[in-house]
Amino acid sequence: MDHLLAVRELYVGFHVFEGDLKVLNGVCLDVSEGERVGLVGETGCGKTTTVKSILRVLPVPPAKITGGKILYHGRDVLAMKRRQMQALRRHEMSAIFQDPLQSLNPVFKIGTQLRDIVKDSALGGGSRLSRREVNARCVEALRETGLPDPERIMTNYPVQLSGGMRQRVCIAEALMTDARLMLADEPTTNLDVTIQDQILRKLDELVEEKNASVLMITHSMGVVRDLTQRVYVMYAGSIVEVGETRTLLAEPRHPYTQGLMRSVPKLTAEGISDGIPGRIPSYLDPPSGCRFHPRCEHAMEVCKSESPPLYQIGEDHFVACYLYRS
Repeated sequence: MDHLLAVRELYVGFHVFEGDLKVLNGVCLDVSEGERVGLVGETGCGKTTTVKSILRVLPVPPAKITGGKILYHGRDVLAMKRRQMQALRRHEMSAIFQDPLQSLNPVFKIGTQLRDIVKDSALGGGSRLSRREVNARCVEALRETGLPDPERIMTNYPVQLSGGMRQRVCIAEALMTDARLMLADEPTTNLDVTIQDQILRKLDELVEEKNASVLMITHSMGVVRDLTQRVYVMYAGSIVEVGETRTLLAEPRHPYTQGLMRSVPKLTAEGISDGIPGRIPSYLDPPSGCRFHPRCEHAMEVCKSESPPLYQIGEDHFVACYLYRS
């Protein structure tokens, strides 16, 4: 498969009052045509920073991309001019963020916001639609996400809808264009479990119909297992393990991934996991070498001074850990 998206050695920092935060530490990841990829890790590990870097919506300053490339169909996103980037976001990429209230404009009705997306997408494709055609597409998009009475929802403001309904509207917005890459940043974090499942199932169905590629950012191993084909595990701004989803979850090799799997609640009488000792290090002064070594029970001297590369331990399975150095 050809790579639709390729992130290469991406370094991102933030300048704050206390100093410079060194967040992303040489991140590399790929998403191929029609592939569903997961990016998983603890809160604060750099997942959202990665997504915003791909979309180039990080606030600059304080953010600064200090190295690397982000290639979309071989074109470097970081080298694109503003108009090229706007066209890419309008017609090639779409995003769903975890807080729909931040994605929807509170002073405009849902219908107004949806119609603007449809009209802009049509103009980008060189066509014009009548008002009736635009409305029909908006209503159909809302209906596809499972929303009842979409005609009424078109007349509502975001604050008049529940959290689950607002998130479905955001999914409709993301799927109304012919975007080939969807970036979903923990789209159901603020919703209850039953609504989470409904929305994720519907998103999965709609993406499959469009044959779109997906980068799903989450801290839920259940979401990764059910919705992705391949997964990247991130710790403190570094990719520590990559593999086919079923294989990686069944046989995690990196000590951090193993700790994550032990932390997943089980419906058995096995007691409560101790989790992973310690916490994500400060990005103001991150550890040298492997960033996980202060929390790792297998840490060696080399881990404290040299950052490990990704070692291949199986077909499409890679681990950034000196335990697997041959």
